[in-house]
Amino acid sequence: MRLWEHVKRSVLLIFSRLDPNQLPVSPCAAACPIRNDMRKIHYLLQNGEIEKASAMLSASNPLASITGRICPHPCESECARNKVDSAVNISAIEQYLGDYALDFDSYAGNATTCGTVAVVGSGPAGLSCALFSCRQRFFGYRLRS
Repeated sequence: MRLWEHVKRSVLLIFSRLDPNQLPVSPCAAACPIRNDMRKIHYLLQNGEIEKASAMLSASNPLASITGRICPHPCESECARNKVDSAVNISAIEQYLGDYALDFDSYAGNATTCGTVAVVGSGPAGLSCALFSCRQRFFGYRLRS
C-alpha cells in the first residue's frame, strides 16, 4: 500500500500543473524580457515535436542558443514548478532548441536582391532585426553579411 501512495502522490504532483484554472500568461513568460511562451514549448517537447518547439522559440528568440547560455533567466525564479519541487531548467531547454535550430533550420530563404538595407548595431537587437527582416524579406531586399 505504501508504494501505491507514493505513485499516487507522484502522479498528482505531475498533473497538478495541468490545472484548468491556470493564468493566461504563465509566471515564467511574464518574467521573461522577451515573453517566450515556455508553457507551450514544453508541451510541444513533451509530445516529441522538437521541430515545432524549435520553430516557436525561434519565432520570438532567434538567438536562443546564445541567450540560453548568457541570460540570467528570471523566468526560472518565477517558475510555478518551484511550489512543487524545483524550477524547470529553462536555460538548458533554450540552449538545446537554439542549437537544434542552428543545425537544422534555414533562416534566410531565397529572396531577390533589390537594394541595400543597413542595420546599425551588432548586438542582440541589431542581429535580431537583421534576421527578422531577412525572414520576412523586408522591403523585398535580401540581407548580406
